[in-house]
Amino acid sequence: MDSGRRGAGVVAALLLVAVTLLNVAISRGVFLYGDDTLMFQVTRSIVEDRDVRVTSPTWNEVADNPALDTAGFTAASIPGVDGARYAKYGVGQSLVAIPAFIAGTHWISRLLPLDIRVDAWGNEYTGTPIYAVGLVNALIGGMTVALLFLLSVALGYPQRTGFVLAGLLVTGTVLSHYAASFLSEPLSALCLTAVVYGIVRARNAESASGWLALSGFAAGLALATKIALVVAVIAPGLWLLWLLWQRERGEIRAVGRMCLAWGAPVALWLGVIGAYNWLRFGSLTETG
Repeated sequence: MDSGRRGAGVVAALLLVAVTLLNVAISRGVFLYGDDTLMFQVTRSIVEDRDVRVTSPTWNEVADNPALDTAGFTAASIPGVDGARYAKYGVGQSLVAIPAFIAGTHWISRLLPLDIRVDAWGNEYTGTPIYAVGLVNALIGGMTVALLFLLSVALGYPQRTGFVLAGLLVTGTVLSHYAASFLSEPLSALCLTAVVYGIVRARNAESASGWLALSGFAAGLALATKIALVVAVIAPGLWLLWLLWQRERGEIRAVGRMCLAWGAPVALWLGVIGAYNWLRFGSLTETG
């Protein structure tokens, strides 16, 4: 590793720490939207019940209950094939939050006990575990900014340019807003940035398989977070095919091995997505 790359690594690490601390400082620790509530309930269900069911009522349950008001109700669950309640969102954010939920439940709660508050529909929206999972996005936001800096350097731009881009991502976009919540946009941004970064690093790497595996893993996690991101993954995938064809000079077997390095993690995540869909709706492709 040359001195320039070491210097870029130091700057990226400083960006990671600084932006993460900024995000921690503005983290809400309160659920304001329906999808954050439901994704948290999936995390809790996985950890505590080894299941993916949620407790938030369906829209019809709220509408049919005269004691409840549909106005402001955004955390509507979906009836599953077994009649239980399920979230309609991807499982990626819920899986990533598992370590933070465990830490918030067993350790952070001893140092920072926060009152648990429940809304009119029986959903928790504050408390130490909720604050803890929100910090996941604080870290993810910092990682996204640092990785964008590294991506710009890997593309051949000066570190100053990368630093400016990183600063614009923090101050000129909605990343910080989402990083203060438990919404899945920061994880989506990190995954898509990692998809491109892995491909860029693989272009000139002596052994490209590791970088391609990283890129493929990020692509699969992006799909598990939001299946609609398939439209954003197609373009890097086609670019990868073209780069591999140029790199290996049309050698079919070599191109196939590289595609396998990228595609295997994607296939693994597609299996996770299919299993999650099957548990909820009895179909590999039904997402809710």
